[in-house]
Amino acid sequence: MNADYRQRTAADDRAAGAWYIDSARRIAQDQVAARPGTGPGDSTRVGGIPAATRERAENATFAVLEPGIARLEKTQGKAKAIEWARAMGTAVGSGVRNLAPEYAQRERADGRARADEWYVDQARRLALHQVAHDGR
Repeated sequence: MNADYRQRTAADDRAAGAWYIDSARRIAQDQVAARPGTGPGDSTRVGGIPAATRERAENATFAVLEPGIARLEKTQGKAKAIEWARAMGTAVGSGVRNLAPEYAQRERADGRARADEWYVDQARRLALHQVAHDGR
């Protein structure tokens, strides 16, 4: 693309820039479309997990953490509650990131819906475990 871009720049600088951006976008879209396991709605996978599934897992985690956040905010103030929530979120997030390989296996074996259910349930369980062993 670079050689073609240089030739186009010599002829028309503005058109060459638009061509280059358009070409790069098409190449990126082709690469994403060619990846196995991606389909409509899956282009927003991070670490192999669809965005909607990650969002459901985050919501399940927050539902577990929310009572602790409210309690700490009342008893120790907002700053302590934020600090605790950040620490819990980081700990749970670290555990959840390790679930991607098993998620992929479950998705292949049981289908995406079952794998999604499993992933969200595991995020919830990790949050419950983290809160139960927090010691506060």
